[in-house]
This record gives sequence, C-alpha cells and structure tokens, in this order.
Amino acid sequence: MERGAAVGEDLAERPAYLEGPGPRVYTVLHPARPPRRALLLVVPPFGAERERAYPTGVRWARRLAAGGVETLRFDYRGVGESEGDFEAMSFDDWKADAAAAARALRRRDPEIPLILHGLRLGGLLAAELFAEGTGDGLLLWSPPPSGREHLRELLRRNVSVEMTLRPERPPKPREAYVAELEAGGRVSVDGYVWTSRLWRDAEKLAPRTPEGDRRPFKRLDSRGPSRFWESGARLLPDTAELFAASESWIFGAWTCVRS
Repeated sequence: MERGAAVGEDLAERPAYLEGPGPRVYTVLHPARPPRRALLLVVPPFGAERERAYPTGVRWARRLAAGGVETLRFDYRGVGESEGDFEAMSFDDWKADAAAAARALRRRDPEIPLILHGLRLGGLLAAELFAEGTGDGLLLWSPPPSGREHLRELLRRNVSVEMTLRPERPPKPREAYVAELEAGGRVSVDGYVWTSRLWRDAEKLAPRTPEGDRRPFKRLDSRGPSRFWESGARLLPDTAELFAASESWIFGAWTCVRS
C-alpha cells in the first residue's frame, strides 16, 4: 500500500468509476501535495443542490489537496456523472455509495486519518456512517434538521422558482406537491422526479450528532453570501470564512485522533 506521495508523482485530478454490482459511482480524486496529512471524503448535497454547490466543492477539494489532504469527490448513483436511474434510488442506496467511496479512499492510505465531510443532506448520510464507525473525523457544512424537512425546503424553493420562471401561471403550492407524494404519486422538482418511496424514506433520515463519541467532529453553518448551495447572482459565493474555519479544525484536530 502506498505511503504518501512520492516526489514527482502525478498530482493531476483523477476521474474514475467505482466498480461493483449494478450502476457505477463516478469519483474524482484530488491527490495530496506531499506530505500527505489526511484523507477527506466529500459527501455531496442532494438533487439540484449538487449542481449549485459543485463549484464550491471543486474549489474546496483543490485547496485541501494543495495543503496535503487527499480528497475524493463523488456523485450518488442516478445523479451527475454516476450511472443509474434516480427514481430507482433511495437514501440507503446513496449512503451505500458514500460507504463505497470511503472504502476506496481509505485504501489509498490506511494509516492516516479519514475525515467524512458532509455537505447539506450529505451531512445526514455522513453522520450516519460516522456513527456506525466509518472515519476518524466528521465535518458538517449546513446539514438540514432532518431528511423530511430538507425535502420540504426544496419544495418551497421549487415553488419560488416556478413563480419566477412562469409568473403568468398560478403557482402550485408546496402542500399540493406533498399531497401527491403522500398519495403515492410522483412529482418533478428541479429536474428530478421524486417518488412517494423517496418521500417516505426521508422521514427516517434524521441527524445523528455524535455527542460523546471520542472522535472529533465539527459543524459549521453557512449564512448570508456564503450559502453555497443556492443559485444566485454570484456563481462563486464568498466562502473564505467557511474554508478557513474548516481548515483550522482539520489541521488542528488530529492530535486526538491517532494518540
């Protein structure tokens, strides 16, 4: 097993698919500039927030890699560059994708810390994996209160977008979408088709704050101009404060991980 990046090693970003049964998960590895200090897995947002947060996630991964933290990004099956049908997937499937990506990253170097970094809904999935024993540290950026509350927030935002794009039409209220899902139907939200099964599964997805866990964790909320998961006038939101606080924790927490 490799240990650290050798002098002259190619540090170019490496897209690849994780091989396994069924649809494959697309990943991009950002090799660390030596010496390699830690591994970090970015567990991404859900649905259209993935596209809106994409530039921030790429900038963050490149910044970490330049500082010695080898970083892996991935897309859930049925989303982005990964294979699979979104409608056929569940939150359990996407949690399994994160677990597979964590295993692949851990194989890069099993002797240095592995950090799970959940963005938005990815924070709930990362926290579940962390509670089950995956990873040495947990970093959360603006996780929602619960899976169901997150879907309600996305529905509210979808109604606002529809009002902006089609002001001549009466908007379909959020509760109408909810009623369709509760009745077993499907609804289109930001280009993704939600099923009633997805709506039901979201109720089980609750935050698992690892209080009392000996492994370190950190939660940071992004407010104001740094709401990286929302579309707006700025393609690249100001995340300097969020990045700096996260780096301070990453590079300061590990004395208590490998003691």
